[in-house]
Amino acid sequence: MLLVNYGLFAVAGVVAGRIATVLDRTGRAAIICAVILIVYAGAQHYVRLWNQLPDWYNVTIPVVIAAFVWLGGRRTQGRATKNWK
Repeated sequence: MLLVNYGLFAVAGVVAGRIATVLDRTGRAAIICAVILIVYAGAQHYVRLWNQLPDWYNVTIPVVIAAFVWLGGRRTQGRATKNWK
């Protein structure tokens, strides 16, 4: 079940990065979105869910979320700037 969550976070992260990049047309919006999500996920997994889930999951999930948001933003960045010119 935890691996399914990784997949869902990956898809949601890529979509969030793409949307942020299309709206801003630079990579900064995707990075800002990744920072917000890493702070939120970190707070949830390090404070609220630490005793309920495995340690490896709580440590890695904020990083995984931020990485996929960044990846979605990077993959869209060239196309987003081309389409708006």
